[in-house]
Amino acid sequence: MSKFFQFFLYTLIISMLGCQSKTSKANSPSSYSQFGIESVSKDDLKKYAPREIGNTTKNKLSLYLDIQSPTSARLHANGRDLFFNWRISGSQQIWKITGAMGYPVQMTGGKDMTTLMDIAPNGQFIILHRDIDGQEAPGIYIQSINGGELTKIFHEPKVRSEFQFISEDSKEIYFTSNHEDAQSFFIYKINIDSKNIEKIHGEKGMWTVMDHDGDRLLLSFLKSSFANDVYEYNLKTKEKKWLLGENKEDPFRVRFLKTPGKYLVQTLDGDFQTIKLLDHGVLKTIIKSEKFDVDTFDVSENRDFMAYELNRNGYTDLFLFRLSADGTLSEINYKISAPASIQKTDHLRILFNRTNSVPILASSSSREPRVFYSLDLNSRKYTQWTKTNAPEVQTNTFVVASLEYYKAKDGTAIPMFVRRPEKCKKSLCPVVVQFHGGPESQAYAGFNPLGQIFTENGFIYVEPNVRGSTGYGRAWMQSDNGPKRKDVVTDIQDAALWIKQNWAVGGVAPKVGIFGGSYGGYSTLMGMTYFAGAYEAGVSVVGISNLVSFLQNTAPYRRHVRETEYGFLNKDMASLTELSPITHIQNVRAPLMLIQGANDPRVPVGEAVQIQKALEKNKRQSELIIFPDEGHGSAKKENKILEWGYILEFFKKHLDR
Repeated sequence: MSKFFQFFLYTLIISMLGCQSKTSKANSPSSYSQFGIESVSKDDLKKYAPREIGNTTKNKLSLYLDIQSPTSARLHANGRDLFFNWRISGSQQIWKITGAMGYPVQMTGGKDMTTLMDIAPNGQFIILHRDIDGQEAPGIYIQSINGGELTKIFHEPKVRSEFQFISEDSKEIYFTSNHEDAQSFFIYKINIDSKNIEKIHGEKGMWTVMDHDGDRLLLSFLKSSFANDVYEYNLKTKEKKWLLGENKEDPFRVRFLKTPGKYLVQTLDGDFQTIKLLDHGVLKTIIKSEKFDVDTFDVSENRDFMAYELNRNGYTDLFLFRLSADGTLSEINYKISAPASIQKTDHLRILFNRTNSVPILASSSSREPRVFYSLDLNSRKYTQWTKTNAPEVQTNTFVVASLEYYKAKDGTAIPMFVRRPEKCKKSLCPVVVQFHGGPESQAYAGFNPLGQIFTENGFIYVEPNVRGSTGYGRAWMQSDNGPKRKDVVTDIQDAALWIKQNWAVGGVAPKVGIFGGSYGGYSTLMGMTYFAGAYEAGVSVVGISNLVSFLQNTAPYRRHVRETEYGFLNKDMASLTELSPITHIQNVRAPLMLIQGANDPRVPVGEAVQIQKALEKNKRQSELIIFPDEGHGSAKKENKILEWGYILEFFKKHLDR
């Protein structure tokens, strides 16, 4: 599965949380219920409260967290104002630059994460999301392009509301929300002035708007963590017709073309993601790669340009085309006059705007955080808009990630990105293996401040893409679904065994630590329990400790799509129990740290509390930290400094010879 579908399908699943619901406790070994800060006792919040770290470490990490890459840039139709998200102030807020390389002005502020969603067609205001303390129940707001107070459009407690698009007259916002039905996301429109709400589509399930063109909408209905159906919906007639997905377990991302009855579709062709033309019901492949996934694709505002990214083993290549009304493509050689940083980039992403033929390009590499350029697609002229912000840090000396492989027990080559300090090329160094989240996700080459921190402290930093990761085709991604996970979860253990055997110096094997967040946290807990002895220390950040209690305590609509990944409570209980770290708690031999946000709506805080108490009962060496004002990972800078500090100091203590 591509990185795009990770965002479009999986991120949708895991981010749409803001409601609590009663859950079945049949066959449950869970010691908690539901999620959010209300689900954990005040005594436990106090007992596991964050502690301070040394000032030297804190100050160093603060510098590295100042290297915050801006994201999600949108260029105003006037071509002068660039709006984007940036965490430089401590939490993600919206910033504005007037004129290329201009002075960044902060538009929004405070402690709560704020995310740019769009610029109104009339150019007078921006649309944004605002969340509270990691609850992932954001509301929809607008703000003048000149700044000032926010105007609330829709925001209800513990309700997930997701902006979809704004009408061309800038008077109505279309959004999805589960405020009527905790299990479903209906589609609404709201009048910005009157705040009158009209339900556009009220069929049960998880619905989103993929594209809109006048009165036509392309709707996606999410069937599982991987598959969706696509419909065309007419706002005037209320007619809905099926386009793609019926009786199939395939993912689809669809955009309108100018010619009625024709669409561009990102979907599977064999094992890999590709782009097809849907012409009056008939699919024809127009972009295909035999061994790589198309990562993302998009079309311009006027539907006369198309771009896609090809995922080459964790590096991405961008391809640009002129797009005719009927779907004919003519490739644009955009690299003719490209700056050197774009020529040598690891990742290049295009962000189409209302400027249409002048999109924004986001470029990044192992030694350069994200930088924004605009590209005039007609003249091929580039304009740099932002520059690297790295006070007291020389990013041009950062260790470059190299693509390497380790062998699993069955002989499968598992790709991994390795950051190896110069001194560790000949000398014995401890190794830290970070497993990514998801599992429908992927570790990429590119800029990684945390990886650099580890290399500067004498560690080799490894990021595997084990089976179950995206970017390597459908078979690779789905190889760990349900009970099949047992066959490939050994990739976690094999990473440590292979490293110790192949990176030994003078017959001495390196010490190896394991850590990760979300599913990477689950991988860590499995590495420390199910595969006890493989790793000398582990840090789990917002990790699942019990697949059964995890599924029972997530929202009902989310349970279904997560069950398609992990297994079903009504038929896979034996597998879910066996593959739960807490089942094997007595095997723990090495020190373990747990880090968790109290407001986490994805992996409930109870997952961390229950395994920590089991570790305490079994007298194992462990520590739990709960951030009371965070959710699924630390979003606030002061908390992220502490989180990174805990991880670094833990591994320095337990992997140091």
